[in-house]
Amino acid sequence: MDLVDAHHHFFDLSGSAGGYPGLRGQPRKTAYGTDEALRRDYLPTDYAIDLAAMGGTRSVHVEAARRPDDPVEETYWLARVAASGGLPSAIVAQTDLTRDDAPAIVARHAEERRVRGIRQIKSISGALATLRPEDTLFAIPTWRRNLASLARYGLVCELQAPPTVAAIACECIDEYPDIAFVLTHGGHPIDRSAEGLARWRRGLDLFAARPNVAVKLSGFYMMNPRETDEGLATLVAEIVDRFGPKRCLFGSNYPVDRLFVAPARLRAALDAALQHYTPAERAEIFAGTATRLYKLDPLQHEER
Repeated sequence: MDLVDAHHHFFDLSGSAGGYPGLRGQPRKTAYGTDEALRRDYLPTDYAIDLAAMGGTRSVHVEAARRPDDPVEETYWLARVAASGGLPSAIVAQTDLTRDDAPAIVARHAEERRVRGIRQIKSISGALATLRPEDTLFAIPTWRRNLASLARYGLVCELQAPPTVAAIACECIDEYPDIAFVLTHGGHPIDRSAEGLARWRRGLDLFAARPNVAVKLSGFYMMNPRETDEGLATLVAEIVDRFGPKRCLFGSNYPVDRLFVAPARLRAALDAALQHYTPAERAEIFAGTATRLYKLDPLQHEER
């Protein structure tokens, strides 16, 4: 069964002359300890081996904050990488939508044919479980207004929206019914207490009620490095049963989740979690949904 990895990153620390500032300086605290283990190159050649081990052929690179001061540079670099090696098949680029010139930056991204979406994150993973609505991008009028620039170019909006901010995120979504939104990392079930999971389920219900929202089955090992097959299966079932297979898509979140789960093991765990769904439903989750959302050419990965 084909696989599209709809969420991964490349890190080119040694070749970017000060790029990826978030991975430089003193190690930062994260939900899984510190980011020290990530402070190394993870290049297209490394990723291609991992993607093949997962049974994948195509991929979507999600911005890695290579040049926050000039985010289009990362897009240009990824375009060169894809032209020489075939991956990534599509790009989700970075733009600070709180800037007055954000629409112009989005327009520059959209000139690259592989760009399919925009992501902007505001909070590191460790703070997401307690993120307050007033501290999110969703509360900033300029950010909400500049979302319109994504609709102009048919770009997907990738959402970092943990359960505590689901309501205000859905207010933004309701303002833009023509934009496809993708909820990353399963809606961030970071708090695994009974209360935390109940809050997560309520958030999922809000997002699932919006037909223009899809959700990535990704990042589970980043959020819980000791994730079990049983725990993963429970989370996946909660998500898929709410959204349906045609609004769910797989993402490895490599190289972050690569710290905790090897590629073949990740694929096996997802296969086991989805074993109760039909082959057609699994095909949607592993490839069909991502192919539609990111407008992927089935042969795109073979281009040179």
